Amino acid sequence: MRVNVGTVRPFPGVRPDKAQAVKVVEEAAEVFSAWEAWDEWRVVEDSAGRTLAKSAYVSMMCELADCVTACANLAAALGVDDLAPHIERARVKNETRGRYE
Repeated sequence: MRVNVGTVRPFPGVRPDKAQAVKVVEEAAEVFSAWEAWDEWRVVEDSAGRTLAKSAYVSMMCELADCVTACANLAAALGVDDLAPHIERARVKNETRGRYE
């Protein structure tokens, strides 16, 4: 499986400062909170037997996108406009550690 994140457009004027780095952590925390909400609702069914997690799922996807954008902003602030080689290095490292098995 692959996840296509598309092209991420960083915000103008990003800077490689603490605030930009902390933004990645803040967005990751929001992803976790959204996941918790989704996790609670995915096992709850309405009277027709449908799970009630759709809204929580959409919120979680939005938070994931915000997190990816925050990462792209930090990369751009550091002068990186192509994360592909870094993603490949991470893939090789994770493959070596057996994470794709």
